[in-house]
Amino acid sequence: MAPNGGVGGSINLVPKRAKDEPIRRFTLSYGNGSQFGQSVDVGERFGKNKEYGVRINLTHRNGSTTFDREKQETTGAAIALDMRRNKWRASLDAGYLHREFKNETTSLRMSNAMVAAYGSIPKSPSSKLNLGEDGTFLDAKERYALLRTDYDFDENWSAYAAAGLRHSEQDYTYNVFRLTGTDGTARVINYAFPRESRANTQEIGTKGKFQTGDLAHEMTVAYNRTHWTAYTNTKTLNAYNTNLYNIVWQGVQGYTGLSLPKTGESTLSGLAITDVITVPNERWQFILGARYQKIKTESFSRTTGLRSASYNEAAWSPAYAILFKATPKISLYATYMQGLQEGGTADRWSLNAGEVFAPIKTKSTEAGVKFDLGKFATALSIYELQKPTTIDDYVTSSTYYQRQVDYTSRGLEISFFGEPRTGTRVLGGLTWIDARYGQENYKGNTLEGVANKKFVMSVEQDVHGVPGLSVSTRFLYTGSAYYDPNNVLRVAPWFRMDLGARYSFHMGTTPVTVRLDVNNVLDRRYWQATGGGYRVNLGEHRNFMLSVTADF
Repeated sequence: MAPNGGVGGSINLVPKRAKDEPIRRFTLSYGNGSQFGQSVDVGERFGKNKEYGVRINLTHRNGSTTFDREKQETTGAAIALDMRRNKWRASLDAGYLHREFKNETTSLRMSNAMVAAYGSIPKSPSSKLNLGEDGTFLDAKERYALLRTDYDFDENWSAYAAAGLRHSEQDYTYNVFRLTGTDGTARVINYAFPRESRANTQEIGTKGKFQTGDLAHEMTVAYNRTHWTAYTNTKTLNAYNTNLYNIVWQGVQGYTGLSLPKTGESTLSGLAITDVITVPNERWQFILGARYQKIKTESFSRTTGLRSASYNEAAWSPAYAILFKATPKISLYATYMQGLQEGGTADRWSLNAGEVFAPIKTKSTEAGVKFDLGKFATALSIYELQKPTTIDDYVTSSTYYQRQVDYTSRGLEISFFGEPRTGTRVLGGLTWIDARYGQENYKGNTLEGVANKKFVMSVEQDVHGVPGLSVSTRFLYTGSAYYDPNNVLRVAPWFRMDLGARYSFHMGTTPVTVRLDVNNVLDRRYWQATGGGYRVNLGEHRNFMLSVTADF
């Protein structure tokens, strides 16, 4: 469980560590519009047995993006210190990230009346169309630090403890661009939404292996706690009419900064116990788990500072899994998991912006089969996921309240990866999705912004006549999706093809790698449906990225 987590999968983020051999890597890049980037990655270990390690990463990218008038600058720095002794390991990770956007593009929106009047999403007048107001900006800074230590009691049992801090702040102005007439007439409304958040987290746990008769056990017991506080404010700025086919921007007006009162505070804590049980021949494996989760959430009025809502929920959530190795190459599995998830927050465009919704229980079920053919592997799975989302209840053609409701997503997924023949590498997958509201909301309609099918496949081929050279291609297809929860308007499916090449060689004794990627090589113009409904984003037009990496 994390502050914004839920059931249905997780990402295991592994920080970089200094390797036994020193690394000195420098990369220059240009593209994705006209952005110039530089990055440095250095690392080395010290000590008699190389027990101390330092890894430093620096990055900077600046320039115009693929959309008209949009500019972006990103600066990042990260340092990782670690120590490894016979039984004791410790690490400290710290980082800083600064992102700036100017004239950031935004979604195209339509009112319910326009959805019925248009019958389809209007064609974009330009593949570089930017619907972001002149003068809008994002200035976001994030700082974090994480300290962790592990200790091995013996070869079977170990314990760990970790603590982290994060501080995020942003100054932000943005706009809504909403079509109001079939001739392209549109309404532009500018907003300010500065915010700041502070979070701290702690975790402690133990892991161990033991036997009960012929059964092998791997048990983990862990307790974690996360506390965050949010400070936000919002203000509606100037508004005016324009036309999609002849946009005349008036610029952001009336913003000189806002105070940041406390608007939300949450404490999430949980105790998790898992046991992985394996039979002697390792053909059967069972995972039994349970989590006690507690969520305490409060939201506060921006104007009075008084508490406007509070929730204090707790629950035990089970987790089960079974794995059967039918043959050395074929495995079957099934999983079931529940979780207590923090409720969502009304978005910044709604009349109840910032309102925190009640925690809700989520459920996830999945079953599948995996085929490992050595150099090539594939998997087939089916799943069902029950979790919350937010919907918009319009009170006028352009204003709405948000509330939280449940939906169920069912799907079938096929994935594959590997090197079926020497020098040919493939990676891809095909997914069918059926995500629907409960009958009490929109009569069980399909969830807006969710494509009914997705396909992606990338192929990389070594050019045997030229050592170090490989070429690649990637195909992406996204099926149709509904624009609105009433399922009146569909967003058309779209297809994109990317091409790439990589050449590795030595310049003297220095290994060098040159990469060139061309995205949307056919320059297809398409709209992308987005979660939350009533909005679409324009896909990026044809662009390229060239990079050179040298290891000194």
